[in-house]
Amino acid sequence: MAAKKRISATRAKVISVTDLTRALDGAIQRAVGARVRDPTIIGRMIREAEAANAQALAKQVAKDVSAQVKGLAGRPVTISGPGGILIGIILKPTAIGRGSIG
Repeated sequence: MAAKKRISATRAKVISVTDLTRALDGAIQRAVGARVRDPTIIGRMIREAEAANAQALAKQVAKDVSAQVKGLAGRPVTISGPGGILIGIILKPTAIGRGSIG
């Protein structure tokens, strides 16, 4: 009888926004020596060719995310950088951890 090959599946690691924020805050605090109280920016980089109207896209993203995550309100943000434009939302520190995205 031939041996069956075992297929192993790798699960994606899941991290909460709160845990990620705490890790970033701790790293910044160790690097700068000051406690972080600034808002968190969450978004995705897209190629500039796809971002003819980046601010309008950011407003739509903020609206869609706020509709999907109860109690979460974020301000739209766009940041130009190497490789594209970040389109996302700015979260107030008090908003982090109130809901879950997933």
